[in-house]
Amino acid sequence: MRPEPLFHARPEAAVSYGPDGPAIDEAALVALAEIIGVKALDSVVTVMLDSTPALCASMARAHAAGDAAALRTAAHQLKGSAANLGARRLPTVCAALEQVAGAGDLVAAAPLVAEAQREYGRVHAALAAATLGAFAAR
Repeated sequence: MRPEPLFHARPEAAVSYGPDGPAIDEAALVALAEIIGVKALDSVVTVMLDSTPALCASMARAHAAGDAAALRTAAHQLKGSAANLGARRLPTVCAALEQVAGAGDLVAAAPLVAEAQREYGRVHAALAAATLGAFAAR
């Protein structure tokens, strides 16, 4: 049985639009909910919402400290968690950041760190709305 769309409760708030469209892919979240269940998905989303600000701060600190290896690791971690939850653009930004940090190019990393943080803000808003809207009703 297919669950109700996750954004049914508040569609205008659940999808954060920007220059590249929605921050998250609703179909990916629905598919994940079908596999692990809505309660488990709610837990996974909550963990991401709680842990990712610290990960973004780690990326900024690593960049400021000139620690390309730590920056690459943080970008890799964020890329994976964002991709697993259906983020559209954030994994791509993180992959680019992971690549330039892996090459030790901290100059090229600077705008990508800022872009990853901006894009995470969009993803956070979309996932928070999904958690507060659709998951809370279940």
